[in-house]
Amino acid sequence: MNNEVLAYINERLDEAHNYISSIFWVDGVLDYQYSNSDHDFIDHLNSMNPTHTKIVLIHSHGGADGWWIWGSSFLQFKDGSKLYDNEVNRWLNYDGYFIFAGACDSATYDDLGNTFLNKGFDAYFGYTDSVYTVNNARFYSAFFDKGRHLDVTISEARDHAEQQVLSEFGSNSDVVKNKIIGDSSLCLATSDW
Repeated sequence: MNNEVLAYINERLDEAHNYISSIFWVDGVLDYQYSNSDHDFIDHLNSMNPTHTKIVLIHSHGGADGWWIWGSSFLQFKDGSKLYDNEVNRWLNYDGYFIFAGACDSATYDDLGNTFLNKGFDAYFGYTDSVYTVNNARFYSAFFDKGRHLDVTISEARDHAEQQVLSEFGSNSDVVKNKIIGDSSLCLATSDW
């Protein structure tokens, strides 16, 4: 990856960070391949204030193991460790609000997303196929730009982000292969809080 592309990706991550931070009643976690391992990532989530609403964006590698309906999605970290549903179930000990799993195949199977929901998250967003890193970066920047406004659902933010990727790159065929597991009408910023 050349320096220009890397700079573009980092700029989009900074934008997403600023958008999430502008929702003043929310604690945001952005993990752009910062966690060394799957356990480090969960430890980071567990160390956050349990009384605050959490929005998590992870930009990492991911994948899926299995065949047809018998499989698992995972997130992968620097040390090569993979976060599967069983580790989330064992290690994560608090509830959240929304997790955006910006990684290939992070929602090919529902198991990982459902485990985050079982741990108290209201919705999980992921991709059902491979996604280009640059498109993903543009997608999550546009997603959180739209989603930070009052009473915008994550479905509306997703639709907006898909159009922004199409407008900028002429194709959004990778980022439209996404899935919301849980409450697709969830708002990141609601007027009734």
